[in-house]
Amino acid sequence: MGFSTDSNAASAEIDALLRALELQAGEMATATAAAQRGVNQHTFEPYHALQEKTFEHESLVAVIESRLDRLGRDCPPKLRERLDTFERSVLAERIRGSFKVLFALSAIPLLPFGVRELFAGELKALEAAREKLRDPRHRQHCDPDLEQDLETAEMILAEVMEKAPGLLDFTGAQFVEPAGEAGGERTEG
Repeated sequence: MGFSTDSNAASAEIDALLRALELQAGEMATATAAAQRGVNQHTFEPYHALQEKTFEHESLVAVIESRLDRLGRDCPPKLRERLDTFERSVLAERIRGSFKVLFALSAIPLLPFGVRELFAGELKALEAAREKLRDPRHRQHCDPDLEQDLETAEMILAEVMEKAPGLLDFTGAQFVEPAGEAGGERTEG
């Protein structure tokens, strides 16, 4: 779909993209619930699906923002307001979803290898969510509890990352024992 230079046609194209974004928000809510159930069952495939939905959402938002910027002052305010409303809805879903998934993950006593690496991207996602929460367009419209949920999710993630085993290092270095525990150190094999 090429972007029209006619402001009416361009607005119609943006409206269609916003409808797609609205559908995608529902899909993200479903993916979040599936990711939580997956973690409860010790499977992370649904979490991967949630990550893909998140990337799709971010890409679509970037396209819409670019099109809104191209319209400039010809952009009907209702289009920007709709985008901001969808963004806040997905932001709340993403933060609360992360909280639920990470809480379920923290309840697993022995985490499998690779969980630390799998959820390292979650840290970046939570940082991005914090930036959006601080954005003046969203700050005054978001539930104040979201900030607390975000902080709690970050604390849970730090706990999970700390207790999760890392992947094995096959570069030749052997892990003896973590520093500070029995004076262990890394040695070259």
